[in-house]
Amino acid sequence: MTVDLRLYLLCALGGIAIYSMFTGVMYLGVRKQIGPLLYKGDFSAQREQNRGIISGIVLCIILVIYYYTRKEQNNMKTEMYFFVVLISFMTGRTLFPLAMSMFLPSGIYDNGVVTGRGFVLFKNVKRHDIHDTKKARDNDVLFLRLYSTKLDFVGSKALMIDRKDRAKVQKLLKRKNVAI
Repeated sequence: MTVDLRLYLLCALGGIAIYSMFTGVMYLGVRKQIGPLLYKGDFSAQREQNRGIISGIVLCIILVIYYYTRKEQNNMKTEMYFFVVLISFMTGRTLFPLAMSMFLPSGIYDNGVVTGRGFVLFKNVKRHDIHDTKKARDNDVLFLRLYSTKLDFVGSKALMIDRKDRAKVQKLLKRKNVAI
């Protein structure tokens, strides 16, 4: 079976569209901003955007290489299109927050926290901490890390906040009954 270009493009764009629809519905639940927005320091905010852009580019390159590899081998079964949908879903996960940052900047809102990598509702936060990397490039920045699971390495989102906003952020989280 040869590679069906139309189906391949439909799968590649479909994964991004599916992720955008489901995440867009979640973003609609955000009300008004009640806390500080993402710290706009020179290096830290730019680093967050660069990670998303580079990740999106790498995933798009993987899709292109996979297409040409399958085209050369002349054997792409229907089940293999699920891989294309999965990769494009991951691409949407990296590019959607960048697009949403134009409309809804990262920060603390009434129902949750919008980070550079997604959205966390306050009711889903199991615990949080404020982390200081103690690196010179992050001199003015602290990271508000929110965990949606009990595990440290899974389900965490981070929001860069200005160091002087630490007390304000802790007060907001306490008012919203977010676990420590």
